[in-house]
Amino acid sequence: MRKNLMVVKAVFVKEMLLWFRYPSWLFTLLFLPYMMTGLFCGVGYGIGGTEFIRNFLQKTGTGDPVLYFTLGSVIFLVSTLVIQ
Repeated sequence: MRKNLMVVKAVFVKEMLLWFRYPSWLFTLLFLPYMMTGLFCGVGYGIGGTEFIRNFLQKTGTGDPVLYFTLGSVIFLVSTLVIQ
């Protein structure tokens, strides 16, 4: 058990050294879900016009695409980080 904890600690320290070496990743981690949300809403507006929110409501059952896309982007980002 102690060996496993030492391995976890070593991996954590290595990852934190990389994070602190490149602090711009923190900004990317914080702002990427909002940038993706803006992209998705912009594409929806470009394709669907001014009625894209009504169409989104009909297809998904939720009327708030910003919250929907932001939560989806956060889940995507966390799962991508875990997989990497």
